[in-house]
Amino acid sequence: MNRRFGDFLALLFDVLGFEAVYLLVDGVDAFPETIANSAAAAAVLLPLLEQMPRWADQKVFLKLFLPIELHRLLPEELTKPAKIDKIEWTPELLVELIHARLRAATQGEFDSLDAVSAPSLRNAEAELLAEVPPLPREVLALLNQVIVEHVRRVGPVGGLEPEDIRAARDWYQAEVRPSSP
Repeated sequence: MNRRFGDFLALLFDVLGFEAVYLLVDGVDAFPETIANSAAAAAVLLPLLEQMPRWADQKVFLKLFLPIELHRLLPEELTKPAKIDKIEWTPELLVELIHARLRAATQGEFDSLDAVSAPSLRNAEAELLAEVPPLPREVLALLNQVIVEHVRRVGPVGGLEPEDIRAARDWYQAEVRPSSP
């Protein structure tokens, strides 16, 4: 363990009184180098996984958010002691996620896309979910782009329109998932 990390742990445990430290790792598969290459993403994780037995003795633990395909590529001897939970992202859970993000972004003023959409766009969450894989990162990337496209088109006025979703979908297919049909 490098000295800086050791000093950081000493601060957390000795000064602040933490009982354990959890290192959260997410988005390993979201970088251009790893987005279509699960083997490269797994290779990025190996140094962390190799540290796990030593860190566990010091009450430092990893919490990894990984797609199931990536988990399968990790060496079993490094992941065998791990506890694995699988999150199934249903459309209902993704809609709840959208609503929670809207409430947070509008300080509770709005809690659905329909509330910020023009009459020509109804059931906007379903429209969004139909365009991306059922994963929070993908849904939120598209949601953000819908807002960007709306502001680009008309500024911060009026409600979201179907063309905002279409423009965001086109952006998503070209920029985020170039291999999408």
